[in-house]
Amino acid sequence: MSFKLQVPQTIDTLKINIQPQPGLEVALADGTQLMPQNNQYVVVKHFDSSKNIKINIKNKNAKAINVLLYQRTNLFKPLFHGLEY
Repeated sequence: MSFKLQVPQTIDTLKINIQPQPGLEVALADGTQLMPQNNQYVVVKHFDSSKNIKINIKNKNAKAINVLLYQRTNLFKPLFHGLEY
């Protein structure tokens, strides 16, 4: 599964709000791995504003797992809920 994020301003740290799970791999399109940290995936890298970032999610487990994507607002808002095979 993959999705794109638009960068509204130049940033040096990207945090993806996906609950870390054993066997779940989250990476940028160039292969840079995001590391689980504080219940999210994080990578320290320079990103220019007004560019899209492609995120790839891969399940390395033998069975399906639930993946919940959400954005941080005043409350957590579900964006997508489904199974990753």
